[in-house]
Amino acid sequence: MFLPLLSVDSSQHQETSEVDEYRNKSALEGDQELILLADDSPEVLSSGAAVLERLNYRVLKATDGSQAKMQFLQHRDEIALAILDVVMPEMSGVEVAELLRSKLPELPVIFLTGYDKGEAAIVVESVEHAVLLEKPPTIQR
Repeated sequence: MFLPLLSVDSSQHQETSEVDEYRNKSALEGDQELILLADDSPEVLSSGAAVLERLNYRVLKATDGSQAKMQFLQHRDEIALAILDVVMPEMSGVEVAELLRSKLPELPVIFLTGYDKGEAAIVVESVEHAVLLEKPPTIQR
């Protein structure tokens, strides 16, 4: 779904031809890696989890920042990637990412936003080596 983007350093959170190149590639099949997916939209959460599971990933779902934090603390040694909504109740995606990175500095993070991507980029720029995607993300298989 989003996984080809992980090899792109988009720390500036701007669209680049390199990001576009990866966006046009097919999704990578997983090997049962565990992904933390947090979004307060039930539709985004269920559809995102379904797509990731079809791609052979395991998914921990969280409907807000506090749930994401609890899921992370329970499974931190297993989580390979976090996909976080920028704006969520309880804790924002950025706050969750900062907590996760304080424990696992190299953990890949993908942010999702349904708001203006330019404004969201300003909010998430404090998280280095993260990718920002607009909702709904697209997948090619």
